[in-house]
Amino acid sequence: MSLKNLFYLFSIISFLGFFTSSFSQTSEQEKEVETLTAFAKLYGHVRYFYPGDEAAETDWNKFVIAGVEEIRKTEGDRDQLLETLQNLFLPIAPGIVLGKKDQSLSMDPKLITPNNYKKQKTIFWQHRGMGMGAPNYTYQSIRINRKMDPVPDRNGEMQEFPEELFKAKLKVGETVEADLGQGLKAIIPLALYGDENHTFPQTDIELLQQHQQKINELTFPYNQGNQLPVRLANIIITWNVFQHFYPYFDLIDLDWEKELTSTLLATYEDQSFVDFRIRLEKMTAKLNDGHIRVSVLGDDTESGTPRFTWEWMEDQLVITKILDSQFTQVHLGETIIEIDGQNPESYFNEINSRISSSTEGWKRYRAQILSLQGEYMGDFSLKVKGHNGTVREEIVKRDMRLKDFFERFKDVKITEEIKPGIWYINLDQTPWAVIDTLLPELAKAKAIICDLRGYPKGNHQLINHLLEKKDNSSAWMQIPQILYPDFQSVRWLKLGWNLKPEKPHLTAPVYFLTDGRAISYAESYMSFIKHYDLATIIGQPTAGTNGNVNYIILPGKYRVTWTGMRVRKHDGSELYGSGIQPDIFVERTIEGVIQQRDEFLERALMEIERE
Repeated sequence: MSLKNLFYLFSIISFLGFFTSSFSQTSEQEKEVETLTAFAKLYGHVRYFYPGDEAAETDWNKFVIAGVEEIRKTEGDRDQLLETLQNLFLPIAPGIVLGKKDQSLSMDPKLITPNNYKKQKTIFWQHRGMGMGAPNYTYQSIRINRKMDPVPDRNGEMQEFPEELFKAKLKVGETVEADLGQGLKAIIPLALYGDENHTFPQTDIELLQQHQQKINELTFPYNQGNQLPVRLANIIITWNVFQHFYPYFDLIDLDWEKELTSTLLATYEDQSFVDFRIRLEKMTAKLNDGHIRVSVLGDDTESGTPRFTWEWMEDQLVITKILDSQFTQVHLGETIIEIDGQNPESYFNEINSRISSSTEGWKRYRAQILSLQGEYMGDFSLKVKGHNGTVREEIVKRDMRLKDFFERFKDVKITEEIKPGIWYINLDQTPWAVIDTLLPELAKAKAIICDLRGYPKGNHQLINHLLEKKDNSSAWMQIPQILYPDFQSVRWLKLGWNLKPEKPHLTAPVYFLTDGRAISYAESYMSFIKHYDLATIIGQPTAGTNGNVNYIILPGKYRVTWTGMRVRKHDGSELYGSGIQPDIFVERTIEGVIQQRDEFLERALMEIERE
């Protein structure tokens, strides 16, 4: 055989060896993920719905990491997986039953019924949303008939937990059967008997202490996203929070269980804590919740921005604002045709995959900012098309801190009488105390323009002076009341603001400017305006995300925020996915950017002139 042919043969053998090795590795990871999925499902049911004392006293973050380590040792063997699950869960949840699906499996009432059960109380979980923090927090979780120690609220004052969150109750004997996959299932009691000392059944104390000691041996460095067991554990924790408490699954087309397995498998490739933050972003982006953010407390890897902003308009990426008059590398209205060697569409597709949003307006706003962020003082390259059509290359430095960027990014228009009898109110910048002093002038105004392209500065009292009758919409905010896993049989606590008309009543025509930046509190505001026809709305749809934010802190200081309640429009229709629609739609134009015109405000003034 010639030397050349020998080289080709060696190359083929090496390639086949690499391919076989890679395939084998992937196959092993897939088996591992299947077993981890079974562990994940059981963890969520026990963590949030099994009411025993041993489970309630468990350090669950450490438990999940320790559990991941043990489950990975089972190597896909079902018998070994079942034994490992029993070893992990029975010491802290002695009332559950674990077994194979092809076997007859049932809950023996004797397992959870003490001899003196008539003298004992019924212990079960109530969740108003997913609870954490002080008793005065919007979302709360408690075990009924179990005293919880007082905790400090945001002001440092100690707060007692209530005896119950709502009237609905569970009885001992109510169970849920969980299909864990891998041919396994579990029966979990949702209510147990308990006296002042412990719930029944009770684990052997020595066994429990050994179990806890093994878990507590784990220690956590500040950032652990570069360690696979922590990444796997965090995915499992995050998935379960949404699986059992997210109020919008019925409005999205998403196989959430498939998302669990695909994200677990994908994280084997992550190397750093930043890689994993992005992995969590991509996982949660599919939930279409504008309140979702994934961050690492103390992380400043994306704390730098350049001294300009850009925005998509007329199917082009356009420079829209210069944040420093000394910065001259790009100019208003110029278009970007390449970013770090990529066309803008591809660059933004990657950015958009990390953004959770129910509407295009909010996604565009978030992408506008996230696409500019990066390492402070780091460089990135642009190809810029100038006004005369020539293309040039620029190396731009991210030498502005994110905090300063946001301060200069905001619209700095002040509240003022912009024409005789026409008042402009910047609701993003002007607190109610200032607006209150202007009420005598507003009562005499020819027209009022309210700018809510952003977030209100605590000034929704203005609505009271626009209302002609008492607000009768009292059910648009809805907090889930949860007793069962998988968001089943949910009841709702329905709330509203119950606003009342106040004097002076403002009778001038009112125009509200808004767009996709208006989220949450701003959408509560805009829903009143729309429902009671208090103004002409000009601009673009709002963000389509409202409700008090909830959050979880994961091992490694990862923080995930999300929407914990369901909020509808005042007429009962869905806000999620649509937002508040304008009466008059306006798009920004490149010409308007170059001329530094506010085309939204111009349209409002045009409408006033038509009156």
